[in-house]
Amino acid sequence: MRTPPVNFLGTGFVIGDGLHVVTNAHVIPDVLDAERRETNVVITGKGNTPCN
Repeated sequence: MRTPPVNFLGTGFVIGDGLHVVTNAHVIPDVLDAERRETNVVITGKGNTPCN
């Protein structure tokens, strides 16, 4: 069991000063379920090291 569970929905890339991520609109949900404590999270690697 993963705690917390993670549902990977898509990919994106960082631009400019590193504070902005570009992705497709279908990756970001219209509404988050507060009762299920849903949040949007950006998972990145370090430098040029790819995420595994």
